Amino acid sequence: MITKYKVFIVPLVFVFALLLLNTNVRSTYAKKLEDLSNFSKLDTSTKNTIQQYPLEVQKKLVTQATEMNDVFNILDKVFGSYEAFSDKGTIYLSNSGEIIIGLTGISDEKLNTLKASLQVIDEDNLIKFESVKYSINELEQIQDEVALAVQRLIEDKSVITDLDLIDKKITVSVEDLKTDEEQKILSYLNQNNFIDLIQLKSHDKSMNLYGELARARNWTKLGGGIQIRNAYDLQRG
Repeated sequence: MITKYKVFIVPLVFVFALLLLNTNVRSTYAKKLEDLSNFSKLDTSTKNTIQQYPLEVQKKLVTQATEMNDVFNILDKVFGSYEAFSDKGTIYLSNSGEIIIGLTGISDEKLNTLKASLQVIDEDNLIKFESVKYSINELEQIQDEVALAVQRLIEDKSVITDLDLIDKKITVSVEDLKTDEEQKILSYLNQNNFIDLIQLKSHDKSMNLYGELARARNWTKLGGGIQIRNAYDLQRG
């Protein structure tokens, strides 16, 4: 969508004031970054690179560059492998740089072991826990199941799904979705108790949906963004 903007003549002194304010904000934020023990561990080149990115993602990048490998190593050790962890939980990186670990159905003993191991590396108190209903693998299985089911209900149209671990939602986008088709899909979702997990959308045939979804969120190993499935590819596989 193209937005038209009106052009205003702003007094020069006001422009200087804005520039000064922006400089002060950047300076304050930089000081906050430097207060992070993880930031101090980075080499000068990496620090300079991170500070070239928008302010709102800098802490996220610091965490990715430092603490992430340690977290995955601990998950491997406690659960036996990352795949085994994926049967029991979710993990993603928030824009504020926090590592959010969701867990479901694990013993108190394993939970205590995990928390104790992570506490050793979490000098900046960035690791948070939450309770989740579904693990990563369960969400991916539901994503695939729903994609195939909807494709069978809606023939000769593209169906693309989007798994968002942050919002715990699966978006199902159908090409040029009609009212009667929507009712068929909603009926299926209700029958299979997926209705609260699924967001149903329609997309235009000409839309590059992969590009649109990829721009909407950043995809990382953490699932901090999206994991896209094409129902046609699933049928072929």
